[in-house]
Amino acid sequence: MHDRYILTLALVLPSISGFAQCTFTPTISPANPILCPDATDTLTTQVYGAYQWYKDGSAIPGATAQTLVVEQSADAGSTFTVSATLDGCTEMSAPVLVDGWVFLLPYVIHGGDAPINQGPELQFCEGDTLTLTLSPGYTENIVWTNNGNPIPGATAPVLTVTTDGNYSVTAAPGECPNSIMGVNGQNEWSILRKA
Repeated sequence: MHDRYILTLALVLPSISGFAQCTFTPTISPANPILCPDATDTLTTQVYGAYQWYKDGSAIPGATAQTLVVEQSADAGSTFTVSATLDGCTEMSAPVLVDGWVFLLPYVIHGGDAPINQGPELQFCEGDTLTLTLSPGYTENIVWTNNGNPIPGATAPVLTVTTDGNYSVTAAPGECPNSIMGVNGQNEWSILRKA
């Protein structure tokens, strides 16, 4: 007789606990955002009575609003969840991964005629052609400069050098057009043409 009561409780308890489930499940948007360098985004959930946000499973102190601002530098690679309470029932959302774009620094490839001297400055004969080609992926906000001054109209990934000077470039990757970066290491190319 004792075994029959245990069996009855084992069959009844799961159905009773099913009634304790909330009638809602909070979700987070955007789902799995990828942030540009130094960028932020706002995670949000639906309207409920109360909230608590979690980062990597730990409650974030003071994060009790409907939204949460995340930063690429501090939060990329972490998962976020939110518990929401409505009419005395609290339910946890599925986790959302906040990720961040990582880019190789831009670089430049030299092309065209070979220089006659490769000392501290590249020397070319008059009439030689030199091209500077920006690394693939850097397609936005390209600014080539000569002696620190922007070259009018020089906004393409390839620059044909026709005059002496100190050349440099800044640009941003297509995915993050506001993440403008300069060339790592040697930032300028000194070009001198000789007759």
